[in-house]
Amino acid sequence: MCKNKNPKIYTKQGDSGNTSLFMGGVVSKSHLRIATCGGLDNAVSAIGLARSLSRDSGIKKLLLEVQHDLFTISAEISSVKDLSLNEGSILTIEELHVEKIEKKLDELGSKIDISREFVLPGGSPGSAAIDLSRALVRSSERQIVEFHESGELKNQKILKYINRLSDLLFILARLEDHLNDLQEITTSDSKRKKIIEE
Repeated sequence: MCKNKNPKIYTKQGDSGNTSLFMGGVVSKSHLRIATCGGLDNAVSAIGLARSLSRDSGIKKLLLEVQHDLFTISAEISSVKDLSLNEGSILTIEELHVEKIEKKLDELGSKIDISREFVLPGGSPGSAAIDLSRALVRSSERQIVEFHESGELKNQKILKYINRLSDLLFILARLEDHLNDLQEITTSDSKRKKIIEE
């Protein structure tokens, strides 16, 4: 018997404006839980773009790991259940995830000099995409904080992870240009004043 190798991508189940949750339940697509997952999806996609544009294999590998972590967070948020109570049967964000990022921050931060001025994104396609990812992670963090304040966030370690992640992405963007011998462009009051005067 010939199986259908090309099933339809659309199911029509969300036509009413509702969507199903992971591990059961249905909510409106405008629900804060879904909006928070959408913000994470934006960040994951931007990090994918950054990974495709990066010229360093180590950065690519780290960005891929981050994408996996953000999917884990999205799974936790898309469920009304506390997935950490499943005794390891479902992956959740743990302290070790936070510690891994902190270790990378310490390791990579010692390799480059961080400017005290504000860095303007755009030194290279790779670093610009990582900076875009950082901005979207920050936006996602604000949604997660709002979700937390609503009393719905079960795993508090997610807050720590997402806060560390934006710092890591900032470092990775600077490292991307540093490894390719590109000079970062910074901005300050004196530089902006000079541009106006010119």
